[in-house]
Amino acid sequence: LLGLVLVVASVASAANVLPTSDESAREVRASSQFSDYFNSVQWITRNGVISLSIDHKSVSFFDRAESFGLIERQFSSDYRWRNRDSLYAQYVCHVQFASDKNPWNLEPHRTSDSWWVNLAYKCNPSYALSLGLIDHPSQ
Repeated sequence: LLGLVLVVASVASAANVLPTSDESAREVRASSQFSDYFNSVQWITRNGVISLSIDHKSVSFFDRAESFGLIERQFSSDYRWRNRDSLYAQYVCHVQFASDKNPWNLEPHRTSDSWWVNLAYKCNPSYALSLGLIDHPSQ
């Protein structure tokens, strides 16, 4: 029970950390580079769903906005980039709760930036899709 309380408290406090686009677009520390956080990041399609697949190195919760900002600067001009706040919520969920999973797959069709929704679907809506809990984005 104590573990559940800590997770809920952590998620509740994290819900207030979504930066605005301006915050994540700010200049990152000169020492931070894409390769500090990521081996590779690329667009993929899996099960008919477009995802930004992130093969990550170690990303701490404290570096979430900075590391996401690097991804955003590199990929946000792509036509597949949309629903930025949802992508960020999925990203932070992976950083906080799925650091041992690789790759992370962020799905731009998802519109929810709710921490509870991200947590319930294990940071990834394709899990909910496989269970039939949400509709396929093309439907």
